[in-house]
Amino acid sequence: MARNQVETSFLSSLLGEHPHLGAAAAQLLALSTAHQSPDDYLATVLPLVKAALAVDYIAVARCSRGEWSVLAEIGSRQPLPTRLLADVLDDDRPRGYERWQAAVL
Repeated sequence: MARNQVETSFLSSLLGEHPHLGAAAAQLLALSTAHQSPDDYLATVLPLVKAALAVDYIAVARCSRGEWSVLAEIGSRQPLPTRLLADVLDDDRPRGYERWQAAVL
């Protein structure tokens, strides 16, 4: 399945289960043009995403040479599920495991 089809399927399923996320997604898109840097954008939107999803922790992570680092986070820091992150990165498709959800940005 092509990446766009996977993303569309994932997003359709997510919005079907949680219709209130549509408004949050529109707000994130609108805010994306109002910031000069990714750091500024993430500092603004991570609290909104955390509230919309009603979760304890959100992180944006990056892998470089096999090492994961957190670029931005909000909430009580938790160990990253590196196996899940690696699988998502390798397969280029979102997935979940236990209480975690991961997707390539």
